[in-house]
Amino acid sequence: MLEMPSGRDLLRRITTGLGITNDGESAHAPKLARRSSAVAMKSRKMNVEDGLSSAFAGSLSVTRPTGPNPRALPPPHIIAPTRQHTATVVVLHGFTCNGHDFADELLPPLRSRLSRDEFGSLRFVFLTAPMREVSCYGDPKPEHHAWHDYWTDHGGDEGRPDIEEDIDSGQLDWTRQQVHAIMDAEAALLGGDMGRVALVGQSQGSCTATHCALTHPQQPAGLFCSIGMLYTHTPVPPERNGLQIFTFNGAADDCIACCLSLRSYARLLDAGYQLRMHVQPDVGHQGCTDEEVDLLVEALGCWGLV
Repeated sequence: MLEMPSGRDLLRRITTGLGITNDGESAHAPKLARRSSAVAMKSRKMNVEDGLSSAFAGSLSVTRPTGPNPRALPPPHIIAPTRQHTATVVVLHGFTCNGHDFADELLPPLRSRLSRDEFGSLRFVFLTAPMREVSCYGDPKPEHHAWHDYWTDHGGDEGRPDIEEDIDSGQLDWTRQQVHAIMDAEAALLGGDMGRVALVGQSQGSCTATHCALTHPQQPAGLFCSIGMLYTHTPVPPERNGLQIFTFNGAADDCIACCLSLRSYARLLDAGYQLRMHVQPDVGHQGCTDEEVDLLVEALGCWGLV
């Protein structure tokens, strides 16, 4: 009988094959990792093996009051279809970014990979997170576009991106309500068919999009997760395991460590979800790479939207 490797041994084999050393850095080309935050962060190292046992330490560990929420999200940046509208892609940007800037970064390489008819049939709704005070940076608290507040900075100055951040889950749930309403409105434009509405998210927006996709009463067309993870706060309903999920992570990510992302997605696999998972060697916390856009095109085709 074959002896199955332990989870620790299996992850060590995966990370070794990807060229991740024990200090969490790529063993190949120069560091390409960069944090999406506009707040400058110091370079740091992590110990992948030591971090496995504490990958979710600090997550939801302290009960804090929920911070304030605005009345509504800022107006979205919408790219209207130029052909007959057949599907909508709702996009959530990363921490400190905004919908307009994310569209400028994502759409040119995506447009170049699709035919005129394919791209023209899609409606893109780039959401923008509200401006919030970010607690983890101390007083005075800076304000950034954020889907929710962070109470910890494990992946920043603490240098432990292998630990899940402690977040304001109340603000996350407020955002969920706003995104669900937008999903419903977009489905209504398509005859009420939620199967023609997909979610795409990057970094904090990826974590938030995942939360929204898994908690909506109806199953969307698909979910694309860029350099994110599955929050402990997010439920994984077994009856939703038909959702087609694509994930992209950089092996050298020093903001949301690849080992943390893979461990979080294991909850989906355990519940019977079928994931198309891509880990790119030598890439850090960096979105819209050529490999990622190629994967997004594959996802759009798999979902039947192009």
